[in-house]
Amino acid sequence: MAPRAAPRRGTGTLTAGTLGVMTAAGVVTDLRGLPALAVEELTMFFYIIMYALMYAAAIRLRRTRPQLPRGFRVPGGFAGVAGFAGVGLLAVGFAFVVSFVPPEQLPVGSPTGYVLLMVVGTGVMTGVPLVVYHLRRPGRRNAGSAGGD
Repeated sequence: MAPRAAPRRGTGTLTAGTLGVMTAAGVVTDLRGLPALAVEELTMFFYIIMYALMYAAAIRLRRTRPQLPRGFRVPGGFAGVAGFAGVGLLAVGFAFVVSFVPPEQLPVGSPTGYVLLMVVGTGVMTGVPLVVYHLRRPGRRNAGSAGGD
């Protein structure tokens, strides 16, 4: 049985290993068709949302905790961070909207069905982690977190 977390980084080794095997199986077998392409599209939505959250977090942390040491400098102080992250948020927002247009190569049948699949899939993929986070045990809550938990 794999350990629950890698000792150096705390990464879930079972999860990382499972995802690695699934990805390798998809590459080796050259998965094609609607299910595989839908999973690829949903993965892209998840990454877009992740980048949007990172840009928003950069702006928020620079505003709420300016005294924290940073691993990098952005010219212009808060305005520079807000400008760079704002451009990133605009680009991510554009990519998110464009992603709802079904590709011509994908045999979707109905564009409405494709959009519905993407909306429901994105909702599930982002909703489940948020529910798990909200329902976590009190012992795992960080008293010093920025969210005030």
